[in-house]
Amino acid sequence: MAPRDLAAGLSCRYTRRVAHDNTVRLGSRWVQLPRRRSYAGRRVELRECLDGRLLVFADGACLATQPAPPAFILRARRSPNGDPGAPGPHQSGHSGSRMAFDTPPGPA
Repeated sequence: MAPRDLAAGLSCRYTRRVAHDNTVRLGSRWVQLPRRRSYAGRRVELRECLDGRLLVFADGACLATQPAPPAFILRARRSPNGDPGAPGPHQSGHSGSRMAFDTPPGPA
């Protein structure tokens, strides 16, 4: 059985710290978290979906989403600021990214 949101399961995942204004940034993109609670300083997981959406998760719950920008192309990001040319986590000591699959691949 396929998961409800396959694009969210097949996503690039990044760990980020929430800014004081309750926003999370990935490269030139940023997501405003709901104001009902302050997440400032907390680490959250950003998922950049294959379809371009950004999803923000904390404690297993999706806090916010952002639609894909026009003409989205998924590119590998190696640094926390999302710059593909910046040094990777093994060179700078920052947390990196990973491609993750929530479900095992189906039969070939």
